[in-house]
Amino acid sequence: MKYRYFQSSLLLITLFLCGSIYAQDSSPLFELQVKKNLMGTEFSITALHTSIDTCKKALLKAMKEVERIESFTSNYKKGTEISNVNDSAFNHPVKISTELFQLLERCVSYSEKYNGLFDITVGPITDYFGLNSEHPLVTKPDLKKIDSLLQFTGYKLIQLDKNNQTVKFLRDGMKLDLGGIAKGYAIDKASERLKSEGVKDFLLSGGGDIYVSGFNPKREKWTVGIKNPRDETKLSGAITITDFSAATSGDYERYKIIDGIRYHHIINPKTGIPPLVSQSSTVLVSTCEEGVVLSKVLFILGAEKLAGSETDTPYFIIDSEGKPHFNAYFGQFTTENN
Repeated sequence: MKYRYFQSSLLLITLFLCGSIYAQDSSPLFELQVKKNLMGTEFSITALHTSIDTCKKALLKAMKEVERIESFTSNYKKGTEISNVNDSAFNHPVKISTELFQLLERCVSYSEKYNGLFDITVGPITDYFGLNSEHPLVTKPDLKKIDSLLQFTGYKLIQLDKNNQTVKFLRDGMKLDLGGIAKGYAIDKASERLKSEGVKDFLLSGGGDIYVSGFNPKREKWTVGIKNPRDETKLSGAITITDFSAATSGDYERYKIIDGIRYHHIINPKTGIPPLVSQSSTVLVSTCEEGVVLSKVLFILGAEKLAGSETDTPYFIIDSEGKPHFNAYFGQFTTENN
């Protein structure tokens, strides 16, 4: 049995009856799926519940949560909080919402934790490459130009005033880009909303970054595939998880090949250049926010530098030659016959 619900906001909810699967109280389980393009990618949710109406309302509220976060974190839309910061924070301290201020505090904390390999001040360089826009770079990057842009980057040039809840830039020409963290934060907040609305069994995906909760229609842990970076029809692996996030960074989502070199959207903040040591990097963590940050850090470091490291974060990296590398912690989640 299958129904479709169309919303005026271009949101499509598809409903399935999960065969003869029942909840603990013997009520039939329904599977609902919803998809919508947000934050420059497709967000999708598959959820299970005994009440169609309860689940439908929860899905709509979860997607609204993603929309809300996009509305203040996007630096590509005029009038958003982060756009206002970028326009004015050098001229004077800009007062911002508590939520954005706390997000910026965590961004700085991640930069410190990961030795500057995550840095939201790379906006001038991401603008130069243009891979998040309709006008990407079409000629070989000018290394002198990139070097000149690096003077406008560096998380230590962000001044956060907790008492007044303001942000100030210490150098003219700076620009924040939250693209490396906002999606993960949105997934976490949307997951929290689903749970608060009584939906405990779901898989929420935003452009390949995933959070899963509870169990799938077979009442088993969810199985999540890892894309093959060079063949979208194949998987490089699969994992079985629940109440966990799987975050992936790859060079295959937004890129431009110039003179045989793949220039992608993941920038090494220290060099201003997209690193070429990895094709993709997947990590498993409890929150998607830190997952999307850490997956980029490990992508930049590459498998060779991680070899022999003592990190207990499960990771799966495909190097520049297409060879997979993963640690023992990741192997504990790997499904058989991948």
